[in-house]
Amino acid sequence: MIDARRRCAASLRAGFALLALLALAAGCRMPRDTAAVVDGRAVPAAVLEEEVRSLTAGFNPADPALARELPRIRRAVLERLIDRELMLEEAERRGLRPDTGEVERALAAAGGRLPGGELEAALSRAGTDRERWRRAAEQDLIVARLQEQLGAAVPGDGREAAFRAWLAAARRSAAIRYNRSLVPE
Repeated sequence: MIDARRRCAASLRAGFALLALLALAAGCRMPRDTAAVVDGRAVPAAVLEEEVRSLTAGFNPADPALARELPRIRRAVLERLIDRELMLEEAERRGLRPDTGEVERALAAAGGRLPGGELEAALSRAGTDRERWRRAAEQDLIVARLQEQLGAAVPGDGREAAFRAWLAAARRSAAIRYNRSLVPE
């Protein structure tokens, strides 16, 4: 009787351990619409694909060289998006935000004064819309402000190196997970 109870308890423990492993494995899977997760913040796969398309738009899609290089291009673009996410995270931590006037001036300088129909058509050809364009402009200003702040204490030529050192340290301390089905190693 005691042996039967022990076997039953051992079977139950093994069953729970198996369930825990299965739950853990399911939790480690990344959604297909996510290219990477940076400190809990998702980098959408759609953004990765938009950036890759934009970068390779001038190339013949049937070119075998492009097909060979596409995995490296995709990986480099994703690394750039991860760096951007780290910069935005740090800027948020520091409270860096452009004011509405700065964003409006940046948009105007980038073509925001085109008549509505022309602007919408240009944005559509670029694969975006007015809101995403505005968000991207705001993020560009935030990143520029962070880069200025990080390099402020460093004399002239050392600013880029100081920024790269900060970025390398940020990458080392960040929790970065890649969707290996979209971007293999």
